[in-house]
Amino acid sequence: MKHLMFVALLLVFACSEKSKETAETEDDVEWKEMDEFHAVIADVYHPLKDSSNLEPIKKEAGNVAAAATKWAQAPLPEKVKNDETKELLAKLEDGSHDLAEAVRQGDTDAIISAKLTILHDTFHAIMEKWYDAGKEEGAEEHHDH
Repeated sequence: MKHLMFVALLLVFACSEKSKETAETEDDVEWKEMDEFHAVIADVYHPLKDSSNLEPIKKEAGNVAAAATKWAQAPLPEKVKNDETKELLAKLEDGSHDLAEAVRQGDTDAIISAKLTILHDTFHAIMEKWYDAGKEEGAEEHHDH
């Protein structure tokens, strides 16, 4: 009977350790705020890239800035919890608010386009940090959108 209790406790311990590992792995696979910002920036950047259309950013600049602030204020996942990622997120947040202000003030299309492109490039720099942190030596992963 003692042997059976020991085995049962061992199984409970093993299962609880497994769930901890799974939780950490899920955190490494998903960065919710990055995915949310990606959806917002894609909706306004691709019309510019594909057909020089700035109307979406002119309508959604405030939402882009809000998504950037939400992301910048969220806790960082362990694999990108470093000063470089924090600085890039601060740059993204500042750039998004600067872009929203440019839209609000009615700046030229050239200025808005340049600011949106810089913001998109900053987003990609953060995303690359995320994916590079998850790579093992010699593995390659590429993200297009």
